[in-house]
Amino acid sequence: MLSERYQRIGHSPASSPLLSGDFFSMDDYCGPHGDPVASLLSAQAYQQAQRVDNLFSRQVTNHLFAKKMNDPGFDLFSINVQRGRDHGLPPYTKWREVCGLPQVKDYSDLHHYMPEHVIERLAAVYGPGGVHEIDLFPAGVSEFPVNGGLLGPTFTCIVSHQFKVLKFGDRFWYENIHHPGKFSNEQIASIQKTTLASLLCRNSDVQEIHRKVFEVESPSNPRVPCSVILHETDLDVNLWP
Repeated sequence: MLSERYQRIGHSPASSPLLSGDFFSMDDYCGPHGDPVASLLSAQAYQQAQRVDNLFSRQVTNHLFAKKMNDPGFDLFSINVQRGRDHGLPPYTKWREVCGLPQVKDYSDLHHYMPEHVIERLAAVYGPGGVHEIDLFPAGVSEFPVNGGLLGPTFTCIVSHQFKVLKFGDRFWYENIHHPGKFSNEQIASIQKTTLASLLCRNSDVQEIHRKVFEVESPSNPRVPCSVILHETDLDVNLWP
C-alpha cells in the first residue's frame, strides 16, 4: 500500500503525513522500481478518505508549496478566502439566499447549520454585527453535511448547480438528444457501462481493483482482476457501424 502522502491535497480529507515533502517533487512518482501511477491509483482507491470539515492538514495550512519538508509555506485556507474576495464572491449569507436556503440574519440563526464553537470563532473574527460579512469558504466548509452527502447545504447547492450546467449546457453531452449526431439508446446504454474501475484498468497498469472504486474494498465489494471488469464493461463497438 502506498504511503498516505499520495492522498489528494487541497481539501480537508487530505491526510497529514509527508504531504509537504512532495510539492514540486516527482521523486516518489518517477522512481526506478515499480509503476508509480498504478501505485498512486491503487492507494487512492483503497485508502479511506477523512471527513470533509473545516479542519485542514498542517501540510496545507503551514507548509503549502514549501521547498523542503517542514519549511514554512503558504496557507491554502487563507488563499481560498482571498481568492473569493479577488473574484468578488458575495458573502456566505447571500449564497444561502441564492440557493433558496433559510436566511441567516444573525449568528443565532447559524446554530442549525454548524457547530457552536465555529459560530463563536466566526463572531470573534467578523465582529458581533458581521454575520453578513462572513466569507463563503470558511462558513461553507463548516456546515453540517446534508443527509447522505459530504458537503453542507450551501456547497451542495453550488456544486450540484455547477455540474448541472456543465452537463445540460453542453450540446455534445452524450445523453443530449437535441443535436444531429445524437447517440442511439443502445449506444448510450453501452457507454453507460463504463465505470471508474474500467477506466483505471484500461488506462493504467493496475491489475486488479474493486468494482465500486468510490467505496472501500469489502466482502460485498471485493477486488477482482481487471480482465473481469473490462469484460463486464466493454464498449460494444458494433453499435457504431
